Amino acid sequence: MTLSEKIALLRGQNKMSQGDLAEKLDVSRQSVSKWETGASVPELDKLIMMSKLFNITLDELVGSDSIPENTTENREPQTNYIIREKQRNSKQTVGFILFGAGLLACVLGLALSPLVLAFGLCLTVYGVICLAVKKHTGIVCCWVSAVILIVLAFITNLQ
Repeated sequence: MTLSEKIALLRGQNKMSQGDLAEKLDVSRQSVSKWETGASVPELDKLIMMSKLFNITLDELVGSDSIPENTTENREPQTNYIIREKQRNSKQTVGFILFGAGLLACVLGLALSPLVLAFGLCLTVYGVICLAVKKHTGIVCCWVSAVILIVLAFITNLQ
């Protein structure tokens, strides 16, 4: 059995979609699809994460032998190797920093000037975007910037 067949089989046995597996391994769904069709091979760190996720040895995953039946039922989970799905990543850290700085700037902007307040609102919105949006954060931030600039231009023209 090939590696691509094993990945597809194990994913199916664990009732996971390609997107589910991709999210757990922090890759795109297209990468998982390429692995399963044999168009590409996962990197070593992804293979290690898959072996831990599917509770099999790395040798069973990449070796030429077939996978034992009911691999998820006949072994005790290795608690040292359980993948934490919701680890705080750098995007979340940046989101918290932007959100906090934005709130601080908003408070200072109320006391100092409307320009500082607008800057604080932008930072706060960017922080929320970083925390809420899983993919394409930069594109969303650009669109929000454009909308904010258009609204500010419209408001200043009205005055």
